[in-house]
Amino acid sequence: MNKQFRTDLKGTARQVLIGKWTFLIGAFLLQLMINIFLQEILGFAFPFTSSGSLSVPYIICTAIVGLLMEILSTGSIVLYLNTCRGYQYRITDLFYGFTHQPERVAAWFLFALAITLGFLLVPVLLLTSVLFTQNSIHPVLLAAVWFLFSAALYCFLLRYAMFPFLYVDAPWKPARELLRESRELMKGQKKNYFFLQVSFIGLQLLCVLTFGIGVMWLHPYMTMTNTLFYLKLSENRYQP
Repeated sequence: MNKQFRTDLKGTARQVLIGKWTFLIGAFLLQLMINIFLQEILGFAFPFTSSGSLSVPYIICTAIVGLLMEILSTGSIVLYLNTCRGYQYRITDLFYGFTHQPERVAAWFLFALAITLGFLLVPVLLLTSVLFTQNSIHPVLLAAVWFLFSAALYCFLLRYAMFPFLYVDAPWKPARELLRESRELMKGQKKNYFFLQVSFIGLQLLCVLTFGIGVMWLHPYMTMTNTLFYLKLSENRYQP
């Protein structure tokens, strides 16, 4: 996939979004409000100043909120796939994941969480070791170590980037099989997908200048582009 293909893919995304911006922005804002509501409940139950703010119950509740949002995000994928395929789409599609084998998404969430904790454990242990031995370490070196492990984590998880799309198209399949299919789809495509995400950095910086307001337009644009990327890789092998 060259630069021209990425340009064409993003151009197609803009064309598909014509007449659908308002609806998809509304769906994004609904997701955002649900997330804020859950975070507020979490903050009320575990105040930051409380000694239990880092307790096991807090960690478990935080993971549950993250899982709920992950399941909700699969509903967003349903909206974009239906839009691309010319199917009917409605706001209730956002809750697709809660009624279609949500345990598949839960398995993916726990898998990604375990991998993330595993990759980031090394720099955490390094920092802990430095603190307990009272040795000094240059902040730049520590930041470099953290960056390298974070980059390694991102590169590893790239192979599973298509899992949410595969799940929506075939929720009856076990999570292990969907993970395997994602690895197959992403063979030789991880670099292409990475550069596709990098191509949005300029717009992301503009969103910062708009105090985040621009995200309302950027999110549908990026999600639609990624959806088209998936359809290109899968060649519509699933036809719900």
